[in-house]
Amino acid sequence: MKFTAPKDKMVKSISIAESIIPSRPQMQILKNILLETNGNKVNATSADLEVGIKNKFDANIENEGSITVNGSKFLGIIRELPDADIFFEVEENNNISIKSTNTSVKANFTLKGIQKEDFPAPHDVDIDKPHFSIPQKDIKEMIRKTIFSISLETSRHYLNGIFFETNGNNLKLVSTDGRRLAYIEKDFETKFDQEVRAIVPQKVLNELVRHLEDEGLVDIVFTQNKVFFSFNDINIVSSLIDGNFPDYNQVIPKSQEKFAKVNTQILAQCLNRSSLYVEDKFNHIKVDFSKNHIVISINNADIGTFREELSVEYDGDPIEIALNHKYLKEYLKDVQSSEILIEMNTPLSPVTIKNENDENYIYVVMPMKVSG
Repeated sequence: MKFTAPKDKMVKSISIAESIIPSRPQMQILKNILLETNGNKVNATSADLEVGIKNKFDANIENEGSITVNGSKFLGIIRELPDADIFFEVEENNNISIKSTNTSVKANFTLKGIQKEDFPAPHDVDIDKPHFSIPQKDIKEMIRKTIFSISLETSRHYLNGIFFETNGNNLKLVSTDGRRLAYIEKDFETKFDQEVRAIVPQKVLNELVRHLEDEGLVDIVFTQNKVFFSFNDINIVSSLIDGNFPDYNQVIPKSQEKFAKVNTQILAQCLNRSSLYVEDKFNHIKVDFSKNHIVISINNADIGTFREELSVEYDGDPIEIALNHKYLKEYLKDVQSSEILIEMNTPLSPVTIKNENDENYIYVVMPMKVSG
């Protein structure tokens, strides 16, 4: 196997493949990236036992072939070479020679390669199966607005991802950790070829947020136990999470009695200031609603107190609710509208937060029961 390729294209491709390599893989071969010639391109593939990713870069192929190479070491080498074509050759005993075609740099690198047959390459996307194509920008936004509510508790594995559900031309994404829930839905121009009810793991969702762009479409294929995403010469495959996702309709309140309209930026700035008083063991704030204003306060016995008044639109009875500080901050991070609507009934009933610009994006938070 022998080829030369532009540094920028190679670095971009290998960075994409290297991004899913686990720091402590269950098999040493999973530290490697599989390189395969394919016409005038080189495919770069990486995988762990749940997620696989394949993309390609242009190259001048002299000898066809395949090899696997340590991903982090290979990426580090090509990043340090000058901005010129990079020469790559597999020599005897799977030794790999890497150097720049810029003759002013005399650096020569060798890496030990491992043959392709030892690499557990993921399945390719079968685009002939029922699938749907939607704008990359839309699915990326939907994931960003729900991924932060995924549970990190492995004991409830069915909450370790986002629930995808299709119906006609409608797509819903839902996530929850049992104490909060993020819900978003969107209608698309075309009807989906398949009805989907599946839980997609967080790891592949992180890769999608990282690599999806604001232009173009993404093809999505669901099978019984896998999901495939194909876009921009990138193919990603992931196992689905086995389990039953909770009935989110039972969590989202059907009606609320009290409503407050709050300026998004002002609330976010207040939460940033109050962060100085928040710790792992003391993570709540008290929100006291009264006519046309709220008071956000923290009383941390180990540090001190914080109190700030904000002007809002509120005409209900006074009510004080304790909320998780982190849950509010994470929600506000991806809100584009200038105002949000906070809906509630009692100090301990679920709080609904809605985005003024998107009525189909709903965030539900359980208040905290605190003393004092």
